[in-house]
Amino acid sequence: MYDPFIRGPHPVGVRTVTLVDETRGERTLPVELWYPATAASAGQDLDEATRDTFEVFPGLPPVWQEAVRDAEPQAGMFPLVAFSHGFGGHRRQSTFLCTHLASHGYVVAAADHTGNTLMDVVQLMVAIQGGAPMPDVKESLGQFIELRPGDVRVMLDRVISGAGDLAAQIDVSRIGMTGHSFGGWTTLMMAGQDRRIRAALP
Repeated sequence: MYDPFIRGPHPVGVRTVTLVDETRGERTLPVELWYPATAASAGQDLDEATRDTFEVFPGLPPVWQEAVRDAEPQAGMFPLVAFSHGFGGHRRQSTFLCTHLASHGYVVAAADHTGNTLMDVVQLMVAIQGGAPMPDVKESLGQFIELRPGDVRVMLDRVISGAGDLAAQIDVSRIGMTGHSFGGWTTLMMAGQDRRIRAALP
């Protein structure tokens, strides 16, 4: 019996790509991709010795996720789910969810919303404490209201067309999106603006 609350049957791979959107002033978008991996990675995604680790902040202890870095993708075509992080979050903030979806047979893609990440917020706070002026909150929110859906569109366009070398595993007729907080808002906006989004879970 299928139980969505239990990790799925697929081992999970993960890889990172960096996209540059030339149409919006060379906007750089780091993207994390999780996907079903071949049987060769079975168990390695859960093993402390082989699962992936990454830094949230340089110099701090690494954080782990239940996926194997650069594992061989499993053959077949899978639905694609886009994930959008919250205000002051980052693309890996919900690896518990993204790796879980990949274990159930989804490719999951999440971009850092550049300028609106955890690192950006911390750097801003440090600058303000050092005497920099407080930015206008309304203006800042307006900027990211404009930028966030575009980030997701660029990510979908590039991943579907081959960024990350997973195009052969993606069923473009089955694309959904989910997100947390400001990412939930981004999910709703994308569902209203992009006909490729067939299901939305903000």
